[in-house]
Amino acid sequence: MLLCLLQSGKLFAQPEKGMWLVGSDATLGTNLNNDADNYYLQLNATAGYFLTRSLLLGASANAFRSYSRLETPLFDSRFSYNLLGAGAFARYYLPRPDKPFQYFVELGGSVQAERTQFSSLFTNQSESRITYITFGSAGVNYFIRPNIAVEGRLRYRNAANNDSTRDLQYLIGMQFFIPNTMEPRAIGQPLVGKGFWMIGAGGLGGWNNIGDTDDLFGSIEPTVARFLLDKLAVGATLQLAFANENAIINPQPFVRLYLTDNDSVAQFFFNAGMGTRFQLAKPTSDPGFFGLNATLGMGLGWFVMPGVAAETTFQYNARQIEEPGRVNSLELAFGFQFFIK
Repeated sequence: MLLCLLQSGKLFAQPEKGMWLVGSDATLGTNLNNDADNYYLQLNATAGYFLTRSLLLGASANAFRSYSRLETPLFDSRFSYNLLGAGAFARYYLPRPDKPFQYFVELGGSVQAERTQFSSLFTNQSESRITYITFGSAGVNYFIRPNIAVEGRLRYRNAANNDSTRDLQYLIGMQFFIPNTMEPRAIGQPLVGKGFWMIGAGGLGGWNNIGDTDDLFGSIEPTVARFLLDKLAVGATLQLAFANENAIINPQPFVRLYLTDNDSVAQFFFNAGMGTRFQLAKPTSDPGFFGLNATLGMGLGWFVMPGVAAETTFQYNARQIEEPGRVNSLELAFGFQFFIK
């Protein structure tokens, strides 16, 4: 498959004036292990517009809220955390017409407002702060299809509030680009089906708090699935992560069953997966443990263009984070899924 992607990149055009870069994801979930009220909500959105073939200007927004109520025999307490952020960035692509690898540099900044609140019968405490973030990045897009690219960035980030922190991080993900005019899809053209691949990639890591605590961490999470039948895809997600001398290896095979005709723009599906979690700790503490994870859910994918679907999923998750406990949760999530053939 990798060889096919490397060869296919030579066939495709790259960013052009008038194109849009778009990314978005959202998650709403609750921890079922907690009998009291609790939920978390996360939203991220990015959009950019190519003023020229090389220059892109964009904006981003993010939000996060968590809430939990702790029940005790005498009185309840409540804890909440809220974050709102907005920013802007400029990206310049080095001139490389008709090449699969497109290199870029990027500068940007954002503002984040945070508020933490704790309340109970006897106290009501809150804390707020504003953080100003500036960053510079160098990166590359590898185009596996005309409008789909794997993206890698090396980013230097400075965050200032009461203190100042500096980070050097890598980021890995998938990007898609919307042209200013799209050719109409041929009638009956399949969007999923036997022979298609479903792909995804994510990763974050680096050197945080440079000159202070000097924390090193890293993660990478590729996903690959193959349609063995028109309506059945079989694949796996592999999570590799490390931080503070601990490492996690989490392979999770899954199956996905589609219910709609393979040329339909709206694709309903069921998915289920079960995997293993290996956690290796530093020698001076617990050496590690082995656990089982499981997921079961359903969803809807809406194809915004061939190869790119905006997906909404409702899913039950059972994860063993630390021995001996298990975390059970329900999640409603939104994101983009990518398909190639």
